[in-house]
Amino acid sequence: MGKRKISICFISRQAYSYLSKKNFNSAGGAELQETLLAKEFLKRGADVSFIVGNYGQDDQVTINGLEIHKGFFSYGKGIFNRILEPISFWNLLSKINADIYYRRTPHNLTLIIGLFCKIKRKKFIFAAGSDSHFREEGLHKMGLIPRIVYKSSSKLANLFIVQNSFQKEEARKILGINAIIIKNLMELPKEISCKTESPIVLFVGSIIDYKRPGIFMELARTVKNTKFYFIGPCNDKNYYDSIKRKSRKITNLKFCDYLPREKILELYEKDIILVNTSKFEGFPNTFLEAWSYGNPVISLDVDPDEVICKYKLGFHSRTFDKMTEDLNKLVNDKKLREELGKNGRRYVEQNHSIKKILDEFEKFLKDHLQ
Repeated sequence: MGKRKISICFISRQAYSYLSKKNFNSAGGAELQETLLAKEFLKRGADVSFIVGNYGQDDQVTINGLEIHKGFFSYGKGIFNRILEPISFWNLLSKINADIYYRRTPHNLTLIIGLFCKIKRKKFIFAAGSDSHFREEGLHKMGLIPRIVYKSSSKLANLFIVQNSFQKEEARKILGINAIIIKNLMELPKEISCKTESPIVLFVGSIIDYKRPGIFMELARTVKNTKFYFIGPCNDKNYYDSIKRKSRKITNLKFCDYLPREKILELYEKDIILVNTSKFEGFPNTFLEAWSYGNPVISLDVDPDEVICKYKLGFHSRTFDKMTEDLNKLVNDKKLREELGKNGRRYVEQNHSIKKILDEFEKFLKDHLQ
């Protein structure tokens, strides 16, 4: 970390689920990355803190050396209450008094973080999430005010981090920012168990429209003699209940509701084929998890920097018919599953290990933030 001990504060409303290991059915890939980064920075000698949402915990707790502050206050509706929230948030940022503030998701309070760091001469790292934040459709869905906040927050960042080459190029075009790519990191299991059972086709992700779970259900209807598992938290109850209700009509599809990450990782120890049907992602954590356990991936549209094709980690199908063909091929060829799975494990070891990514991160901090 250099001669002087640095302090870094991660601002992440839903990260408390991972930090406390209490499952609140809310945390996703962004929160996982923040938690992995924070734990490694702590190991390397930094002072690390978090601002998280209200889950009924005390205002300030310490978990495994990480200082956790309750923030994201909500005072209700009305102009007066909406003024109170950013004031309280500003005061909390000031109380923590970190050298670096790290934020991964666009939000109104992200602008407060940027302004705070500018005025107080702190460093602000803004990390991009989904590719949707760089596409016209996604930007339009944000709405006018959130879009202005997002663009303004981005320009206040001392370091703007993206996950892939597409995001880097679009950040230049849309935001006028010279972003840097720092890949997602992933813990690697020490050993991969021998996969002796029949393959399971797996969907892991939030049950929301842009993940297109309906396509996964149609795949289960088409490839009938194979087990399909649906795992994902509820973001929109009506949509979630609708998908769950429809899934019950498909005999080879098991809807698992929400599972804690530890249980999902246990599932990856089996003979898994991970399927992704999303319109867009950044760089999915589920890809890295599947590959780290030696499992192949089939993706309909998402292949960040074409790694699936380049490193032979599965199939980038592009159409539903081709996805069906690719899935049948993998289901019926254990040797091919093993070969692609070994490629995946090797790819994660060489490109996404915690040591490699933290070494890169520290170098960027030294080069850009001192």
